[in-house]
Amino acid sequence: MDHGFLHWGRFSQAYRKMFGERPSDTLQGRGPAVLPAGPAYA
Repeated sequence: MDHGFLHWGRFSQAYRKMFGERPSDTLQGRGPAVLPAGPAYA
């Protein structure tokens, strides 16, 4: 698989940890409107 994820569940966990919402929420336009503050966004 692309981007180093061999299991969709692990991708979903990593995505939720990074963005604070599930990938499906992002695709449906739900969830937080702003990204969480942190070193990845500085």
